[in-house]
Amino acid sequence: RNYALGLLLTAAACSLFRNWRQTPWRLGAILFLLSLTSLHACILAIGIVMGLALDWALARRANSGGADTHWQWKPLGGLVVAAAGIVLFVILVAPAEDHGTREHWRMTFDIGLLASAAGVYVNALLPPPDIPSFWFSYREVVVPFVQGTLFFLPLLTLIIALNLRHPSALFMYLCCVGGLLAFFYLKFIGHSRHHGFLLIALLILVWGRASLAPIQAAGSALPQFVKRAAGPLLTLWLAAHAVSGIRAAIDDIRLPFSNAERTARFIEDQGFSDMPMLGTHDGAVNAVVGQFRRKRAIRYAEGNRDGTFVRWDKARLTDTSDATALALAKSLADEAGGPVLVIHIYRPLRIPEAVRPYVYPLASFTGAISNHENFHLYLYDPDAKARPPAGTFN
Repeated sequence: RNYALGLLLTAAACSLFRNWRQTPWRLGAILFLLSLTSLHACILAIGIVMGLALDWALARRANSGGADTHWQWKPLGGLVVAAAGIVLFVILVAPAEDHGTREHWRMTFDIGLLASAAGVYVNALLPPPDIPSFWFSYREVVVPFVQGTLFFLPLLTLIIALNLRHPSALFMYLCCVGGLLAFFYLKFIGHSRHHGFLLIALLILVWGRASLAPIQAAGSALPQFVKRAAGPLLTLWLAAHAVSGIRAAIDDIRLPFSNAERTARFIEDQGFSDMPMLGTHDGAVNAVVGQFRRKRAIRYAEGNRDGTFVRWDKARLTDTSDATALALAKSLADEAGGPVLVIHIYRPLRIPEAVRPYVYPLASFTGAISNHENFHLYLYDPDAKARPPAGTFN
């Protein structure tokens, strides 16, 4: 998920807007690469192509009486290159028939989820206040109805009103935002790191407004004081995001993103590496498995099967509650004829009283930037014989 690379390529594409009809191939090549960095970046690439296509159509209509028509068709070559990247992305990421991501598309109307998507739009434009949990923040959906109802439509209306004379840039922005919000609603509401692409879409609008030709119209759609205030307000808004970015960078230096390596070293150094293991969430625990010095497979709760990497198929779409994880640990212990090491993520296991005599907490590795990269280790022994004496661990 090369989100940073997507931002870099988006900025590179925007820098070529001003003369893109004269040099369309460079812009097309950058958009080709942009569409391959992530799904969200591909949506931005689609929006940019749509906006540039409108810009080309408006310029061609304005020059319809001119004698030289060669330049009028030249920009289509760059757009075709960009479109090829989008098509290639779709081909590469199209899931197999048994892929789990084919499930859970929301094709029915849900007013609550619609309001959540509106709240996501509003919050995406605000600097993140809670940096330590930024990567997996769900703050966007805490009060979605209020945010979506009171702020979404007025904010979007203001943005549209400010850019009515810049139809190409505005259409580009609306395509980007519409595509992103549609994905958030239909498939995955996402986290703050995904919602940030809505912020990037607004930067595309600002850049496009300054670079793509506006339409000529008499009069002014907005009062002059509003137009004069737009520049300083934009500067303050970007400065606030820059402060949040600096805070995030400091935490990135100060805190580990993941505790997977620490967890793997503990397991090896304390002599548990040859013991049967159960990971309660394959998408995070596989990072621990990848840090083992000697390659080995463990049992993943999703799908109840052994492996190292994640198999994204329908078999893994199973219940992975704490009770299920403990039941699977018991099953694995019975199968192995001995104790099992359980690797849990995010928070400590909720252990029922009836099972507590068989579960021994070993260690917890917390403090990572991503809460899903914190790990908790337990020893499960159905005979309650494997409890290490206090002070055993180094």
